[in-house]
This record gives sequence, C-alpha cells and structure tokens, in this order.
Amino acid sequence: MPSALHLVRLNTALIAALSLVACSSTITGPSSVPSAPIASLAIETNVVWHLRSIVSADGSLLTIGDPSLFTLMLTDDGKVSVRADCNRASGGYKVSGNALSIGPMASTKAYCSTAPVDQQFLTLLGGENVVTTSGGGLQLSSPRGTLVFGQ
Repeated sequence: MPSALHLVRLNTALIAALSLVACSSTITGPSSVPSAPIASLAIETNVVWHLRSIVSADGSLLTIGDPSLFTLMLTDDGKVSVRADCNRASGGYKVSGNALSIGPMASTKAYCSTAPVDQQFLTLLGGENVVTTSGGGLQLSSPRGTLVFGQ
C-alpha cells in the first residue's frame, strides 16, 4: 500500500502535468494584415487608448472600472497591441474608409479577475469595426457591439 508521502508526490506531479497541459495551446504569430494609410481615418496612432465602456449587441452597458487594464495601441506600421486585463494580444490591422479591420491576434490566455470581460473585449475588437472619433474619444462599432475608448 502506498505511503501518504508517495500519494502527495503523485498528486503534486499530476497537478503539475495538468497545469502544463491546460496552459498550453497552439501559438501563432501576429497576423500580417497589410496596412493602409492611416491618414484615411482620424485615429491617433502610437498612443494608448483606454477602454471606458462596452455596449453589447443587446444594448447592455458595461462601464470599465479600471480603464488602464484594457488598452489598445495602433502603430503607424499597421500593428496593434492590446492589453485585456492580465492578458496581452498583438496582431495587424488595416484601414479602409471608416472601417478598421483587426486581423487574428496572438494572445495569452490566462484567467483574469475580470473574466469574462477580457475575452468579450478581444472578441469585439477583432474583425471589422466602424470608427467614430469625437472630443478625444474613439468608438469602434460593429453588429457585435461597441467599444468606447478615451486617452
């Protein structure tokens, strides 16, 4: 019969192995979406945009308690960097008219204290959004919902 110490070691090894499997996933690099001239949109690039609120497709409003946990930065060279609470994501974007298309993003997948808001943010951010800017604010809208940012 196994000793208690043996069982503790076996359980510890099993938990460690399961943790590694749970945290592993196929990692892909940032998307290489070719960029269009940023001048066609009035989005300020190379600055950090802080998420202020999310409006879901059903019209429900979620105000972000700590906007520094949810950020977006678009660079002049067509790259996007995102903070979604404890996770980070990056990829590429392109502009066409008043539409901003963010390609697939590589993302960490840690469980954050704000779950599921972090994943909702990343889901709404990805794909094509109509851009509206006013008074130093940025709004990204699609049939999936609306993201409202400030600086």
